[in-house]
Amino acid sequence: MISKDVLSQVDGLVAFKLTSSQDRDALEGWIEGQADRAEWKSIRAQLPTMERGQGVVWIPGRGVLETALFPPKRTFDSSRTPKRGEKQRSANLQPLDLGMLKQRLAKVEAEKQADDPKKLRERISVLERDNRKLEQERDAARAAEPPAVDVTAIRDAAYHSGIASGRNHIVGVMSDLRRDIESALTKHSCEALRLADLAFEQAEQKKSASPAELAPPRSPIRAQTPRVPAPPARTASPAASGDASLTNPQRTLLRAMAWWRAMGQYNVSRAQLAVVCKWSPASSNVRDRLSEVSKLGLVEYPDTGMVRLTDAGIAAAPAPDTAQTLVDSIRSILSNPQRLLFDRLLDAHNLDQTPISRPDLAAACGWSPDSSNIRDRLSELSRLELVTSRQGVVELQSWVTG
Repeated sequence: MISKDVLSQVDGLVAFKLTSSQDRDALEGWIEGQADRAEWKSIRAQLPTMERGQGVVWIPGRGVLETALFPPKRTFDSSRTPKRGEKQRSANLQPLDLGMLKQRLAKVEAEKQADDPKKLRERISVLERDNRKLEQERDAARAAEPPAVDVTAIRDAAYHSGIASGRNHIVGVMSDLRRDIESALTKHSCEALRLADLAFEQAEQKKSASPAELAPPRSPIRAQTPRVPAPPARTASPAASGDASLTNPQRTLLRAMAWWRAMGQYNVSRAQLAVVCKWSPASSNVRDRLSEVSKLGLVEYPDTGMVRLTDAGIAAAPAPDTAQTLVDSIRSILSNPQRLLFDRLLDAHNLDQTPISRPDLAAACGWSPDSSNIRDRLSELSRLELVTSRQGVVELQSWVTG
């Protein structure tokens, strides 16, 4: 039987004896439209009664429609029905010569591959790739040849390089000199301001002093001597006795002085007070508040630029917050660039790498050593009396590091 999927592609038909009506119906599907209905009825009627070996050959495209006899198989017929009483014969088939068949097939396969366009294209691609590789190696060998030396160009390049190096050196020396001059000017300016403030404080102190206090002064007390004995008792002020109240800024100032006293430092500078108060040392806040509490007899000036609590001041000062650290207080009054510079100086001190050079300090901050950033920030910290800068090196002042 022929599959119905390809039945429409058949050009000719050979039909033998068909006794089943289903087989004849399947055949009718192909014949329909190919021949006259009368012819099909004649053929359909003959199919069930045909003899063995008799069949109908129908090739419509060639006009063939006839009944033919097909001879029986002369070779071994495995599909033949044995006759009654016939003994089945065994067939001895000659073995196939597989070696010969393989040789023939190999020859055919070799000829096919030799003429295969795909194989030929692959071979051409390999040859082209090898050719490109050889060309690249040749070009690389040519490029590796040393070029001619241009002595004039080398001499000119060395000359210009020397000029540039010398110019950069001069610029660096002048920049260092300018920084040293600015540092010296800043230092003297701060000293002048400090002396002016001291003169003002002494004048205020004289205004509020009693005749007994105008007697010849005692021996001066060293500014940074730890654990200095408490000074002689003075008459309690009205504020200390409760006759007058202190303002919040005055209490903040007295609390800062009490904090330093708790740390073992009785005599402190204006900058030290400002830091603990979280005020700017350059502002007039510290000077004005000191003038006010000096008139109340709560502070005194034992040495140039230094101030300390009197007995009345000790009694009037609020309890200090000893959990507060000096470094935290300093960092709270600084801007972000100032705080970064302060932290790097503190790191250098903790690592015992002070004094540190300006270029190294700038590199630690991620700044250019020739930029105005490092110069301006150092000038600001110097005015705050936090750093000391001299001869190209910088370090924190001793009162900051303890």
